[in-house]
Amino acid sequence: MKKVCLTFLCLAMALCIGVTGVVAAPAAEMAAMQQSEYIPIMPLLDFINMTVTQLRIEPNGRATMLGNISGYNGITTRVSITLHLEHRPNLISAWRTVASEPTVTFNSWMGTHQAVRQVTARGQYRTRAVYRAYSGNRVEILTAFSGIGTF
Repeated sequence: MKKVCLTFLCLAMALCIGVTGVVAAPAAEMAAMQQSEYIPIMPLLDFINMTVTQLRIEPNGRATMLGNISGYNGITTRVSITLHLEHRPNLISAWRTVASEPTVTFNSWMGTHQAVRQVTARGQYRTRAVYRAYSGNRVEILTAFSGIGTF
């Protein structure tokens, strides 16, 4: 009986050590990957392949917003982009829309919309872009934000 218990205990310990080793390796790899590179997370969509949303603010207050969408050739039949300029005066304030551009529609699977606005208020700005991609009468909608620009 003592021999059976000892064998069972050794197997249990080996199993625990083996499982711990398997779990620890991916965790260590994830930690190294998080320190070395930024991994964007993008939901998998049926009609939208990629979007790019940018904001550039020049020292004179000229703010250039950019929205770009790519769907899938042969699947996506039409795309549209709506750009909004948002502002907050400080870090504890909520974002407020200060300008909205008319929606631009492209009868294609890709499109780019660029708009320029003049900003005068100090603080932080960002572009909020609403992308729509159509396939026949079905639509996907994705809202994306640019990085923060300061004026």
